[in-house]
Amino acid sequence: LAPSSNLNKASTNEVIYIGDTPFSIDADSRAKDGVGLTVGIGAWTAWRPSETLRARLSAEATATVYDNNDLPTRQGAQASLVLERRFGSVGLSFGLKADVSSSNGTLMRRRMGPFAGLTWRLDERRMASLHAETLDVEYPRDTYRSGPTRSLTFGWQQPLSETANIRLSVPLKNVRTDRAHLD
Repeated sequence: LAPSSNLNKASTNEVIYIGDTPFSIDADSRAKDGVGLTVGIGAWTAWRPSETLRARLSAEATATVYDNNDLPTRQGAQASLVLERRFGSVGLSFGLKADVSSSNGTLMRRRMGPFAGLTWRLDERRMASLHAETLDVEYPRDTYRSGPTRSLTFGWQQPLSETANIRLSVPLKNVRTDRAHLD
Protein backbone atom coordinates (compact mmCIF):
# COMPACT_ATOMS: atom_id res chain seq x y z
CA LEU A 1 0.00 0.00 0.00
CA ALA A 2 1.19 3.50 -0.82
CA PRO A 3 1.29 6.43 1.65
CA SER A 4 -2.03 7.83 2.78
CA SER A 5 -1.28 11.39 3.87
CA ASN A 6 0.05 14.53 2.19
CA LEU A 7 1.04 12.77 -1.01
CA ASN A 8 1.65 16.02 -2.87
CA LYS A 9 3.85 17.41 -0.04
CA ALA A 10 1.79 20.57 0.29
CA SER A 11 0.64 22.71 3.20
CA THR A 12 -2.56 21.94 5.09
CA ASN A 13 -2.98 25.64 5.95
CA GLU A 14 -5.60 27.75 4.21
CA VAL A 15 -3.51 30.89 4.80
CA ILE A 16 0.25 31.32 5.09
CA TYR A 17 2.06 34.43 6.28
CA ILE A 18 5.16 35.85 4.68
CA GLY A 19 6.26 38.49 7.11
CA ASP A 20 3.00 40.09 8.19
CA THR A 21 1.26 39.59 4.85
CA PRO A 22 -1.36 36.81 4.61
CA PHE A 23 -1.60 34.71 1.42
CA SER A 24 -4.57 32.40 0.73
CA ILE A 25 -3.86 28.91 -0.56
CA ASP A 26 -6.52 27.57 -2.91
CA ALA A 27 -7.98 24.10 -2.31
CA ASP A 28 -6.15 22.52 -5.28
CA SER A 29 -2.79 23.57 -3.81
CA ARG A 30 -3.35 22.23 -0.30
CA ALA A 31 -2.27 18.80 0.97
CA LYS A 32 -4.16 15.82 -0.43
CA ASP A 33 -4.55 12.39 1.06
CA GLY A 34 -5.59 9.02 -0.26
CA VAL A 35 -4.67 5.36 -0.20
CA GLY A 36 -2.84 3.85 -3.12
CA LEU A 37 -1.88 0.43 -4.34
CA THR A 38 1.53 -0.19 -5.88
CA VAL A 39 1.99 -3.18 -8.16
CA GLY A 40 5.11 -4.25 -9.96
CA ILE A 41 6.71 -6.94 -12.02
CA GLY A 42 10.35 -7.78 -12.49
CA ALA A 43 12.53 -10.27 -14.29
CA TRP A 44 16.20 -11.10 -14.38
CA THR A 45 18.54 -13.58 -15.94
CA ALA A 46 22.15 -14.41 -15.15
CA TRP A 47 25.02 -16.06 -16.99
CA ARG A 48 28.08 -17.63 -15.43
CA PRO A 49 30.70 -18.10 -18.19
CA SER A 50 33.24 -19.22 -15.57
CA GLU A 51 33.57 -19.80 -11.82
CA THR A 52 34.76 -16.21 -11.29
CA LEU A 53 32.74 -14.29 -13.90
CA ARG A 54 29.01 -13.54 -13.83
CA ALA A 55 26.67 -11.32 -15.86
CA ARG A 56 23.13 -10.30 -14.88
CA LEU A 57 20.40 -8.49 -16.81
CA SER A 58 17.33 -7.24 -14.92
CA ALA A 59 14.20 -5.20 -15.63
CA GLU A 60 11.33 -3.99 -13.47
CA ALA A 61 8.12 -1.98 -13.91
CA THR A 62 5.82 -0.51 -11.24
CA ALA A 63 2.60 1.49 -11.07
CA THR A 64 0.83 3.22 -8.18
CA VAL A 65 -2.88 4.00 -8.39
CA TYR A 66 -4.70 6.09 -5.74
CA ASP A 67 -8.33 6.06 -4.60
CA ASN A 68 -8.42 9.88 -4.83
CA ASN A 69 -8.84 11.09 -8.44
CA ASP A 70 -6.99 14.31 -7.55
CA LEU A 71 -3.78 12.28 -7.08
CA PRO A 72 -1.68 11.19 -10.05
CA THR A 73 -1.12 7.62 -11.14
CA ARG A 74 2.64 7.00 -11.09
CA GLN A 75 4.55 4.60 -13.32
CA GLY A 76 8.20 3.58 -13.35
CA ALA A 77 10.52 1.24 -15.23
CA GLN A 78 14.18 0.38 -14.76
CA ALA A 79 16.77 -1.93 -16.29
CA SER A 80 20.38 -2.80 -15.54
CA LEU A 81 23.23 -4.90 -16.89
CA VAL A 82 25.93 -5.98 -14.41
CA LEU A 83 29.24 -7.78 -14.96
CA GLU A 84 30.94 -9.19 -11.86
CA ARG A 85 34.36 -10.77 -11.40
CA ARG A 86 35.43 -12.60 -8.22
CA PHE A 87 39.02 -12.63 -7.01
CA GLY A 88 38.85 -14.94 -4.00
CA SER A 89 36.97 -13.02 -1.28
CA VAL A 90 36.89 -9.78 -3.31
CA GLY A 91 34.28 -9.00 -5.96
CA LEU A 92 34.50 -6.27 -8.60
CA SER A 93 31.39 -5.31 -10.54
CA PHE A 94 30.45 -2.68 -13.07
CA GLY A 95 27.48 -2.02 -15.27
CA LEU A 96 24.94 0.32 -16.73
CA LYS A 97 21.50 1.21 -15.41
CA ALA A 98 18.59 3.25 -16.69
CA ASP A 99 15.19 4.21 -15.33
CA VAL A 100 12.21 6.37 -16.20
CA SER A 101 9.32 7.61 -14.09
CA SER A 102 6.07 9.21 -15.17
CA SER A 103 2.94 10.68 -13.66
CA ASN A 104 -0.42 10.19 -15.39
CA GLY A 105 1.49 9.05 -18.48
CA THR A 106 3.69 12.18 -18.68
CA LEU A 107 7.43 11.56 -18.49
CA MET A 108 8.76 13.17 -15.31
CA ARG A 109 12.35 11.89 -14.98
CA ARG A 110 14.88 9.86 -16.95
CA ARG A 111 18.20 8.61 -15.47
CA MET A 112 21.01 6.65 -17.04
CA GLY A 113 24.63 5.94 -16.30
CA PRO A 114 27.43 3.60 -15.28
CA PHE A 115 28.18 2.19 -11.84
CA ALA A 116 30.91 0.14 -10.19
CA GLY A 117 31.14 -1.81 -6.97
CA LEU A 118 33.72 -3.51 -4.80
CA THR A 119 32.85 -6.10 -2.12
CA TRP A 120 35.06 -7.80 0.45
CA ARG A 121 33.74 -10.98 2.06
CA LEU A 122 35.49 -10.89 5.44
CA ASP A 123 34.15 -14.30 6.48
CA GLU A 124 31.10 -16.46 5.77
CA ARG A 125 28.61 -13.73 6.85
CA ARG A 126 30.44 -10.40 7.26
CA MET A 127 30.94 -8.21 4.21
CA ALA A 128 32.11 -4.67 3.43
CA SER A 129 31.25 -2.87 0.20
CA LEU A 130 31.86 0.29 -1.80
CA HIS A 131 29.51 1.35 -4.62
CA ALA A 132 29.94 4.34 -6.97
CA GLU A 133 27.70 5.61 -9.74
CA THR A 134 27.25 8.60 -11.97
CA LEU A 135 23.88 9.22 -13.57
CA ASP A 136 22.73 11.74 -16.14
CA VAL A 137 19.35 12.91 -14.85
CA GLU A 138 16.83 14.62 -17.10
CA TYR A 139 13.57 16.25 -16.06
CA PRO A 140 11.76 17.02 -19.37
CA ARG A 141 9.12 19.24 -17.73
CA ASP A 142 11.54 21.02 -15.36
CA THR A 143 14.76 21.22 -17.39
CA TYR A 144 16.43 23.50 -14.82
CA ARG A 145 16.53 20.46 -12.47
CA SER A 146 18.40 18.30 -15.01
CA GLY A 147 22.07 17.48 -14.46
CA PRO A 148 24.48 14.81 -13.26
CA THR A 149 24.16 12.95 -9.96
CA ARG A 150 27.16 11.16 -8.48
CA SER A 151 27.07 8.92 -5.45
CA LEU A 152 29.41 6.86 -3.34
CA THR A 153 28.01 4.37 -0.82
CA PHE A 154 29.91 2.53 1.89
CA GLY A 155 28.26 -0.63 3.19
CA TRP A 156 28.67 -3.19 5.99
CA GLN A 157 26.84 -6.45 6.64
CA GLN A 158 27.08 -7.93 10.12
CA PRO A 159 25.45 -11.11 11.48
CA LEU A 160 23.03 -10.73 14.41
CA SER A 161 22.30 -14.43 14.78
CA GLU A 162 22.47 -17.61 12.74
CA THR A 163 19.48 -16.53 10.65
CA ALA A 164 19.59 -12.70 10.68
CA ASN A 165 21.98 -10.05 9.38
CA ILE A 166 21.98 -6.28 9.66
CA ARG A 167 23.12 -4.07 6.79
CA LEU A 168 24.38 -0.52 7.22
CA SER A 169 24.84 1.85 4.28
CA VAL A 170 26.34 5.33 4.32
CA PRO A 171 25.57 7.16 1.06
CA LEU A 172 27.34 10.31 -0.11
CA LYS A 173 25.60 12.11 -2.98
CA ASN A 174 26.46 15.07 -5.20
CA VAL A 175 23.61 16.50 -7.29
CA ARG A 176 24.17 19.15 -9.95
CA THR A 177 21.55 21.03 -11.95
CA ASP A 178 21.53 23.23 -15.01
CA ARG A 179 21.17 26.22 -12.68
CA ALA A 180 24.25 26.98 -10.57
CA HIS A 181 22.21 28.62 -7.78
CA LEU A 182 20.40 25.28 -7.16
CA ASP A 183 23.61 23.25 -6.65
